[in-house]
Amino acid sequence: MTQIIDPSVGTTLKDQFSLARAKKAYTAGVAGAIAGFGSISLAGIFADGKIDGPEVGGIIASVGGGFVLAFFGAWFPSQPAVVPAPGPNDALVKGDGLGGPEHSA
Repeated sequence: MTQIIDPSVGTTLKDQFSLARAKKAYTAGVAGAIAGFGSISLAGIFADGKIDGPEVGGIIASVGGGFVLAFFGAWFPSQPAVVPAPGPNDALVKGDGLGGPEHSA
């Protein structure tokens, strides 16, 4: 059975809060957290021989920020591209006589 998907119909709440989308977003968030942790310079943290508050804050910010950005980037549905309707000042407008095969490239 063939189903035709209408692109004008938006994502329903049931689809947006589905378990499959949550798993995908969580996996992307974990990957983002790992990438955020990878951006930390371990040599800079251990350079003075101790780990203080600003270093812990930097670690939390980069790991947490990487998780949050990747999680929400994967969670939100992609938006379709907006194609403006042709106007009277466009190069090719339906009915102007320039859309025929003799004018094609």
